[in-house]
Amino acid sequence: MAEIDEKYNYAVVTPSDNEPRRLWKEVQEDLLPSGYKGWRQKITPVIIALLCITPFALIALIASITYISYLADKLGGNPYAIRVNMSTRSSFQPPRLRILHSGRNLQPRLMRDFPDPTLVEDHNGTWYAFATNSGGVNVQVARTVGNIVAQGKDQDTEQSQNQSDSDPLGPWTRLGIDAMPDRSWTSGRNTWAPDVQALDDGTFLMYFTGEVPNSHRHCIGTARANNVTGPYVPDPKPWACPLEEGGAIDPSGYVDEETGRRYVLYKVDGNSKSATWTPCGTDVRDPTMRTPLMLQQVDAGDGTTKIGSPMKLLDRLEQEDEALVEAPELRRWWDGTYLLFFSAHCFNDPRYNVKYAWANRIEGPYVRAEGALLQAPDFGLRAPGGAKTGRTRDGVDFIAFHGNCPQGRCFYTVPYVEA
Repeated sequence: MAEIDEKYNYAVVTPSDNEPRRLWKEVQEDLLPSGYKGWRQKITPVIIALLCITPFALIALIASITYISYLADKLGGNPYAIRVNMSTRSSFQPPRLRILHSGRNLQPRLMRDFPDPTLVEDHNGTWYAFATNSGGVNVQVARTVGNIVAQGKDQDTEQSQNQSDSDPLGPWTRLGIDAMPDRSWTSGRNTWAPDVQALDDGTFLMYFTGEVPNSHRHCIGTARANNVTGPYVPDPKPWACPLEEGGAIDPSGYVDEETGRRYVLYKVDGNSKSATWTPCGTDVRDPTMRTPLMLQQVDAGDGTTKIGSPMKLLDRLEQEDEALVEAPELRRWWDGTYLLFFSAHCFNDPRYNVKYAWANRIEGPYVRAEGALLQAPDFGLRAPGGAKTGRTRDGVDFIAFHGNCPQGRCFYTVPYVEA
């Protein structure tokens, strides 16, 4: 049966669950002679069933593909608009993801220091990126080049012409502004990993990591703005600040498309509990150290009012992750599976990477996929991490991340698919 999903503009084709049963019943009633005894009676139906079901399944597959090709024309011929769900894997098996790239070295979208990038699409369809402080700017901002209004032209006309050109997989430009110049409760140094969410009332909410004064530990704050580029005005107090556990960093907002519930993910920064500061908090392996990735439900309207207590989704495994896991990011895959992306190892370690885990429920349990999605030296990358994911209006899934470069940690985007 085929359905057109108007929200994501793609056709889903799923074979009928009753088809194999019907064929097996026909085999039993029509094809199996009544005089078979013993082992022949047991093995013959299996052989006949395999011989009969395979051709029928092949015919059904060909017919389904032909029909969705017709649906593709009705959807506008978009090559990304068709997704076929043939139920080829069990719901207990994770989606196996791979980066969609030609194999040559990936080139940065921004050849400058732009760490821990996050992306948001504004209400007009323009993509913006925000990043950790650098170059004297508390929160950096970038924008897709396709939506920049040329000087001397009518802004409304130029904007409407460029809406379709806002491609997160295309060129970007850094804007010379500070999205959050007000330091509020923070020390004004080391403002990390901002995450911007568009709210239903037309305003924008930023989660950010701020350094606590007179300390090397961090807490998570919130800030609001009427425009996507700011200026964002911080709330007077931190939103999450478990200092006894090491603090909290790397916030990431998520809205569950299925339920409409809003959540915030973050990392409890257990590796920063050491008395002396080092790039990742400690140079000593501590088997008792915890850096859990947490999930907190919040009010869907304001994005900050907490609902219930935070839940732990995943923690470090010393043999696989060493010092930590961090940078949580949640995405619901096309089949309903929840994908939890995260980074492992210290950010200045060449082995810094992007991994993912999966679950059938948002609260888990999450099962790690084998291997890393992004790691050095794949695609010429060095220490890729701090990833966020997105999905274009054409249904293209992509991942944004930073990787080491001569300028610091440069900004990349690349599509990914199920292998």
